[in-house]
Amino acid sequence: MGDSRIPSLPPPIAGGEIDLHTHTKCSDGTSTPCEVIDLAKAAGILLIGITDHNTACGLRDSVLRKYVGGLDPRAPQIVPGVEITTSLPEPIFEHERVLHIVGLGVNPNHPVLRKRLIRQRVAQEKLMRDRLSRLRDSGFDVQWKDMWQVCGTYSASPYFIAKLLLLKGLAPDLSTAKEIVSQHCENEGEILDNAAMRPAEAIALIHQAGGVAILAHPHREVRNHDPEILRRLFADLKDKGLDAVEGYRQDMDDEVQPLYHQLIQEAGLLLSGGSDYHNPHWLQKHNGVPRHPGDAKVPARLWPPFAALIKERGGITDLRDLIVAKHESGNANERFLF
Repeated sequence: MGDSRIPSLPPPIAGGEIDLHTHTKCSDGTSTPCEVIDLAKAAGILLIGITDHNTACGLRDSVLRKYVGGLDPRAPQIVPGVEITTSLPEPIFEHERVLHIVGLGVNPNHPVLRKRLIRQRVAQEKLMRDRLSRLRDSGFDVQWKDMWQVCGTYSASPYFIAKLLLLKGLAPDLSTAKEIVSQHCENEGEILDNAAMRPAEAIALIHQAGGVAILAHPHREVRNHDPEILRRLFADLKDKGLDAVEGYRQDMDDEVQPLYHQLIQEAGLLLSGGSDYHNPHWLQKHNGVPRHPGDAKVPARLWPPFAALIKERGGITDLRDLIVAKHESGNANERFLF
């Protein structure tokens, strides 16, 4: 792909498909890590990346360790990862300041990665508690303990606060609920500036933990698919160390996919992709089709450069190779996810 950082490649994985972006109930999905692996196996996926939002605690789970240890050879290769929420100082398109950076192949036990993700989630929780307090001051009966009804093990965010208002009958629909949250609380910029990393920090953290840094779903952040905006974005992030960009997505319209592939390759970045699976009831916004592992149809031939970079950085290309010394995901901050 024209990137001198890519070392000589290991033997390629067998022809077929892979999925480098999925979620479990450890963030905002509904399936356990074991269930996601089972779904990938049923779909014939050769390799699956588990990339929960701002946490890798599910990859240290004792049940998962036992399950992975008993997998047969037909099971997919399991690559540990994380999807980190980052913020830009200025909007990239319209009001969009959020970028998600997937760290694929990171060691989930890496101490610096774990500590930084916990700090981010603690900051998020503090801000969300303050938002609920302001809503209560305005007469809305919303309590912190109620948040578990709408976000499970995933941490609170303005979206989930709006869902709580809807659940409690304090708003007629989700759109109105979002307006209420916006009117009674500070804008999203405060949350981003106080709780989210900058892209450069996230990329450096991913590299330090042995992984490759991938920009997730750029078509959702630059919704008009402006080539010049995308070129600037890709170039800026590559200067910060970005390794790859998602160009295979089931929710990316067929007519724009070639543009993204071209721009990604022109930038000298690796081409990535994934289903972004959360649960079977999570419908694609543009066509109402449910997401499932493997939906993005990512060709397995894309994997070898990723594997080479991960190995070069001391990361993990297969969860089976990772020996976890101690199960620590019971830590309260590890359970509360951003």
